[in-house]
Amino acid sequence: SLLIDNQDAANAVTVRLNRSTNTVTIAGSNFRAFNDAWIEQIDLTGPSTNTQVTSQVAPLTQISPYGGGVTN
Repeated sequence: SLLIDNQDAANAVTVRLNRSTNTVTIAGSNFRAFNDAWIEQIDLTGPSTNTQVTSQVAPLTQISPYGGGVTN
């Protein structure tokens, strides 16, 4: 799970997850949550000067019975 909180009152932030071509724009003083998602990379761009990112990380042993991970 991931929460992106744009705490800049006036400026937006643009979010791109996992090198996707799709982006999400979060207006000033707004937030967006991504639940039950496989997220490996977060790119934040835009004029926002204060964006908080909070995530919940699952241990690899809970994701794969073999303990293997994902490689880039």
